[in-house]
Amino acid sequence: MNHAWNVTRMHLRYNSIWLYMPLIVLFSSFFINLIIAVLSDVPIYTGGVASVYLFMLITGLLTLRNTFSFAIGFSFRRKDYFFGTFLMVAFVSFSTTVLLALLSYVENNLTNAWGNELYFFHLPYLNDGNVVIQACVIFSLMFHLYYLGFSISSVHRRFGRYGMMILLIVSLVAGSLISAIITYFHWWQIIFTKVIAYSAFQLSWGIGLLTIFFILVSYFMLRRATS
Repeated sequence: MNHAWNVTRMHLRYNSIWLYMPLIVLFSSFFINLIIAVLSDVPIYTGGVASVYLFMLITGLLTLRNTFSFAIGFSFRRKDYFFGTFLMVAFVSFSTTVLLALLSYVENNLTNAWGNELYFFHLPYLNDGNVVIQACVIFSLMFHLYYLGFSISSVHRRFGRYGMMILLIVSLVAGSLISAIITYFHWWQIIFTKVIAYSAFQLSWGIGLLTIFFILVSYFMLRRATS
């Protein structure tokens, strides 16, 4: 466990990628939208908060490239690297979740949408429910997107360029086939109706199962990955 913690400390040296850049982009977007809201007479619903989730996906894609060879070169075991990275992701996801949930509460309950009907942190559907439920949704999304990117990067680290090409081709063929079947049987409306019948919190449980799958894929890929 001590070695895993050392890996986490190694990741903390890249805090500009993990912490600062996402927050800079997030609050830059917020202040730009706040200025627009002050000048506007209509309510504004913006997706600027999505930048945080996008950064988690990108960070997941780049983590192995930036730190894996370095860690292995310092004799960290692949298992230590994996669990140390897991701790870092948990820390960043938890910290960001607390921040976003707090800002959502302030926006919705204390400032009346910042006094200008700007809905930036508290969005319909995504932020339904109390603060705890919102936090669960935010955390699950962040964890999911990070390990989506990390699992893709793990496949590349394990099988290289050709492995990624095969994965891409298989994914495109499978996606196209499934889409064609759904279109042929006119199931899109049925699927959409069933999905929106669930709350974001309920859907987060399904996302959690996918996240576990991505975590397991990453773990087994890294066990045999080359540095």
